[in-house]
Amino acid sequence: GFADASYADNVDNRLSQGGYVFLMNNGPVTWKSKSLEKVCLSTMEAEYKALVEATKESVWIKTLLNEIGENITGPVTLFEDNQSCIKFSRDSRYHERTKHIDIK
Repeated sequence: GFADASYADNVDNRLSQGGYVFLMNNGPVTWKSKSLEKVCLSTMEAEYKALVEATKESVWIKTLLNEIGENITGPVTLFEDNQSCIKFSRDSRYHERTKHIDIK
């Protein structure tokens, strides 16, 4: 799957846009794009929130595929283009600059 977000691109309310897409056999099987509910204070935060939503969707997809007989045993690969987001997703310990992020 692929996750991405824009940062504060809505000029009226400064909300960011986030989304994801999952492909199977080079075709999209599920996707979502929506405005994030709260104003993000950084690009990394917007990207991280989109990545969290993509992660939740990947769990659902994997469960669905297993229920219909497709045995998916390995991890689902998610692609993200923001290095700060990738680093934070690997180690989300408390840090002064990220303490405001509401982790679900």
